[in-house]
Order: sequence, then C-alpha cells, then structure tokens
Amino acid sequence: NPTTGITTIVLEKRQDYNVEVFDVLGNLVHRQNGNSNIIGLDVEFLAAGQYVVKVNNYNNFSLIKL
Repeated sequence: NPTTGITTIVLEKRQDYNVEVFDVLGNLVHRQNGNSNIIGLDVEFLAAGQYVVKVNNYNNFSLIKL
C-alpha cells in the first residue's frame, strides 16, 4: 500500500455516500457508508498491494486507485 492509517476523500458537498474497496482480483475487502463531505477511510488493516476504491454518491460514482 502507498499509505497507512487514514486516507481522506473530499466530496463537493455533504451527502450520503457508500465507499467500497476492492483488491486487484475484484474482491470486496471493505465497505463504509456515511453522510459527510469528508470521508476518512481507514486502510491500515489492508495487506500490501493495490486496491481500487469506488465512491458512490447519489447517481454518480468515482473509481480511485489506492
């Protein structure tokens, strides 16, 4: 992982969100829901490797390589 501890994702405005973290094989390894414009994503528990973070808010989603 390029990071340890908390990764912060900032949305344009406060809103309901759903965050899903997938490993390189497409397995869901973490899910987090909330309502905020700042998402604190704890990734300390993840094994070393590459992950994709999917942020869903309303009818939109973004994919972020972690």
